[in-house]
Amino acid sequence: MNFNRPNLVEYKNGSFEVIRVGGGFELFIESKRQMTYAYGNYSQFYELYSHTHFAHGHVIASGLGFLLREIMLLENPDVSHIKVLEKSSELIEYHNIHNRGIMEKLEIVNCDANEFIGSCDTFLMDHLEFDSFVDTFIKCLQNIKCSTSWFWPIETCCPNFESYLELRHRAPTLPKLQ
Repeated sequence: MNFNRPNLVEYKNGSFEVIRVGGGFELFIESKRQMTYAYGNYSQFYELYSHTHFAHGHVIASGLGFLLREIMLLENPDVSHIKVLEKSSELIEYHNIHNRGIMEKLEIVNCDANEFIGSCDTFLMDHLEFDSFVDTFIKCLQNIKCSTSWFWPIETCCPNFESYLELRHRAPTLPKLQ
């Protein structure tokens, strides 16, 4: 596999921390693990692949994480603009220091994605502020108008095709799948 990778280093700033764990890194905000990244097995790239598959045009994405999704979106020729909504100013600062080249290609909005109002062609959610991914997703779709939407981890929230169809009834911007 030839994935471009972000520059990840150990870092601490207040309640924000990136630590090395075995063959990878973990991201903590206010002592809560937000993301893991293990070198070598590419599992995090695979978890986010569906985001890039459905993305087109002007993309609004929530949650900056380790920039894995953003790296893949930047390589998608169907994507014309990427706006990332990120609540943690410390995470934005971290990537501005360690991944400036990637960050310069993105429009970053330091805000709570649950409160952001806007429009785009594709909305991609990868943050959780409430008890349910689905509830968070539906709330965001009330404020962000789009023609296509997707969220992580939709695959685990919809264990079968019938549950996906039920969710699509609530969120008609989800892609029509067969």
